[in-house]
Amino acid sequence: MSKTITIRLDDTLAEMLDHVTAGTGRTKSEVIRKALHGQLSIEMLDLIRQELVPRAEEMGLYTDEDVFEWLKRDPETGILGCFKEEVDESPSGNPRERDGGEALSSSGVSSKSDAMQSTTEDL
Repeated sequence: MSKTITIRLDDTLAEMLDHVTAGTGRTKSEVIRKALHGQLSIEMLDLIRQELVPRAEEMGLYTDEDVFEWLKRDPETGILGCFKEEVDESPSGNPRERDGGEALSSSGVSSKSDAMQSTTEDL
């Protein structure tokens, strides 16, 4: 189900909207929906954060690193627990390391020289 709403834009915002729609070929409705969705997502995250931060601070969790360390300590508490065994089995702690080989980057490149070579080959 969809609803129709009417909004009032000042001249500057209306010109920006016209410029974007002309440049992208999208309708004003599409551009406004996408912008509104993005902004509302940010607002929702802010509301969640306002509720959760005091609870985390009560637990002694003040930074992202504190949260990740807490999750690693107790695999029952969250999503990072499913990676605990994989990280613990690797001598360096790098879950991408396999059978004592070199640690792989997220792109699957095992060293800087390999990365340089693959980059120059792409050129």
